[in-house]
Amino acid sequence: MIQSIIFEHLIDFSLDGEWGKVDKFDDSIVMKVIRGTDFESVRKGVFRDVPIRYISQKHGNRKKLQPYDIIIETAGGSKDKPTGRTLLLKKSMFSEKYPLTCASFSRFIRINPEKANPGYIFWVLQYLYKTRLLEKYHTQHTGVARFQWTTFKTNELIRLPCLEYQLKVAEFLNQFDDLIIFNTERINVLEEVARCLYREWFDELRFPNHENAIIEQTKQGLTPKGWLWKEVNDLVIRYKAGKIYRKNSVTMEGKIKVYDQSTKEFLGYHNNEPDHIASIEKPMLIFGDHTCKMQAITEPFSLGPNVIPFKSKGKISDYHLYFSIRNLVQTKEYKRHWSELKIKYILVPEKSVSVNYQIIVEPIFNLIETLKKQIFDLTFIREALLSKLISGDIDLSELDIIGVSD
Repeated sequence: MIQSIIFEHLIDFSLDGEWGKVDKFDDSIVMKVIRGTDFESVRKGVFRDVPIRYISQKHGNRKKLQPYDIIIETAGGSKDKPTGRTLLLKKSMFSEKYPLTCASFSRFIRINPEKANPGYIFWVLQYLYKTRLLEKYHTQHTGVARFQWTTFKTNELIRLPCLEYQLKVAEFLNQFDDLIIFNTERINVLEEVARCLYREWFDELRFPNHENAIIEQTKQGLTPKGWLWKEVNDLVIRYKAGKIYRKNSVTMEGKIKVYDQSTKEFLGYHNNEPDHIASIEKPMLIFGDHTCKMQAITEPFSLGPNVIPFKSKGKISDYHLYFSIRNLVQTKEYKRHWSELKIKYILVPEKSVSVNYQIIVEPIFNLIETLKKQIFDLTFIREALLSKLISGDIDLSELDIIGVSD
């Protein structure tokens, strides 16, 4: 039996988030504070960029998140990305050493499990956001855009099948998320292998045949004889961005991917000619001028706003260049960062050492690219199924779904 219930009647508990302070103060506790910008990475189980803050003990204890809480972003959206994005906190996300809360531009929702399955409600909220049905609650007169939470919770009718069927839909869709998380973890491991090799050869100077090298002390640091310290600007060729694509000019599927500088690092697709050609053997690097996000692209592509494409001039290999400069600058304020990056110095080895590094890591990046394509495919299939499952166009009643324990 299908019921339609006002959203507010499904809520057990809900509070606004906290931002806290950078430094410890009396009666404070340390917590990781999930922002709207962290939703994509946390959903994949990655907490690396989630900030650590100090929250008053009184507020921190009341606002400590629990498994199956839902965070909803209530402020900070834009015309192309309205407020109302959501994140479901699974049990597996609570292995962090710090307790979790959400930032002040969000709030958490604790669903009464006797009335609705929290996982199902999360997917309903995802459906409402993806289909832009939540836009009527998004308002922006001046300044920061806001989500009209009170209006939403007291007016929005939620279509609810029985609890058993809700669980079946939630677990079916969760399995796509779990596969995406699994592939993301494999990508992280592969990237760490390439990073470890980079550190061994170029930071710790234990490159092949290093026993016979003469190491000299220079003002920049220890330097093998024949190696030089060079400005990034002397090592790269910057290319024109080409046609700039925006959210309203891309599609959910197509021939050519459009990369941007967001945490998602991907804007959408188009069916025109690519603005840049890249491959596993000849990658192209891109740098987010505001966010400092750096990627090595290995397929034909186009770009969103404020992304700079570049390659090595040939003095070092492209993958070597990528690991040499990817963390040289970080975003501390909203400004352009390319001018800061290009005057940094990096150690340039003899070309044969750099080429050998590229030969070793190319197969790693080939596998990473395969896993990324699987993630794109899984995401597309999940999004296509989401609307049909929530609307009832696809019926899972007769399907025997073995759910994950989470």
